[in-house]
Amino acid sequence: FRKYAILPIWSDRALRYIKSLNARWRQAGLAEEEFMADKYDLTPQSVLKDLRAGEILLIDVREPAEFANERIHGALLHPLSTFEPKAFPTDGNRRIVFQCGSGKRSRMALNNFMKETGIEAAHLAGGIAAWKSARQPCIRLDPATGAIVDKGDY
Repeated sequence: FRKYAILPIWSDRALRYIKSLNARWRQAGLAEEEFMADKYDLTPQSVLKDLRAGEILLIDVREPAEFANERIHGALLHPLSTFEPKAFPTDGNRRIVFQCGSGKRSRMALNNFMKETGIEAAHLAGGIAAWKSARQPCIRLDPATGAIVDKGDY
């Protein structure tokens, strides 16, 4: 537990950083999509659209305590610390998309997955911090009560 006690502070810092980037992009008159590094980087908006359509399988590669604290509705937990690329269902019906807190671990998972399986996938660029910055819905724990807050939408 102690290891993750700083998670809410880190999340606020990451969120402020992502918001500052978004503000700079808007000031420059550019869309987020123009700054994505490659075709494997997805925006929160495109992930949400594909989740709603049932076109992707969203895999959260954070650790269980992070996932329990806050997660994207519909995401499945498969921590990077126990990552096994060949364990994912790859029937071709849904594209696999990885996500984490900031995008670093999900990019590592993506690279590992594609190297091991030869199957194209993607990741949520900026992770759940970018997701929250884009005001997309999350399931989270209420710190005051410990209750799960879930509006049941995505």
